[in-house]
Amino acid sequence: MVAKSVEIETSVYSCEQKKDICFVYLNTNSVEIVSRVNVKDQFLATLAKINDSESIKGLVITNSSTYKGDTQLTDLIDYYLEIIREGVGINAIAPFKHSTLQLVEILINYTKPTIVAMNGDIGQVFFGFSLACDYRFATSNTTIHLPSTKLGLPTTGVLAYYLVQYLGRQKAAELLLKKTALSAPEGEKLGMITDIVTVEKLVEHCVEKIDEIRKYPIEGFLALKRVLQPPVGDIASFVNKSFEQFIIHLLRMKEKKE
Repeated sequence: MVAKSVEIETSVYSCEQKKDICFVYLNTNSVEIVSRVNVKDQFLATLAKINDSESIKGLVITNSSTYKGDTQLTDLIDYYLEIIREGVGINAIAPFKHSTLQLVEILINYTKPTIVAMNGDIGQVFFGFSLACDYRFATSNTTIHLPSTKLGLPTTGVLAYYLVQYLGRQKAAELLLKKTALSAPEGEKLGMITDIVTVEKLVEHCVEKIDEIRKYPIEGFLALKRVLQPPVGDIASFVNKSFEQFIIHLLRMKEKKE
């Protein structure tokens, strides 16, 4: 069944269809979406519904304004350490890892243009997912936070994968070891942010880009997208390895605390 319009309001996110473009507004940080199975399932179902709608020609995802800095990752670390204490071990990360891969797979296989509109403080989980989308627009006051290294943890998942794709292994490692935050101009210079615009022009710029893409045959756009996006299997292999190292490191942290 083809959805004619998508209008959804939840405590975690909301969707608003403006003419033929659907805007998804996150009301919480991305960690909550991928760490809570029921929330993740609902969010993925919404994305699928948007993708199936013949009346929608593009998707724009905006970040929430609830970024909590280092506490976002600290809360997640405490959550997994608690699971590890219960004897689950390396399997503790499995649900989070599986949810991460599901979300990335649906984004890279999306049959409509996908744009991420960023403003203000951005968490590293959200930024990682944004790199799987077609375009990223940001305001000049956008700051991408990379607190993993400061917390003594390896950066994992899709963010680490795409940083290597964009920058190469050495530059990605240098960035992750030296940087705890990335400004919008720095992100643009590195090729990870497409354009920087004013807050007032952010939505308009997204709409203009989707209208620009629609001037070309959609099949040609999708064919190019399939060529440029990495195979899901390569992403999964990298993510599995990175999360395994993450848990091993958490186990060592647990041993030191005891």
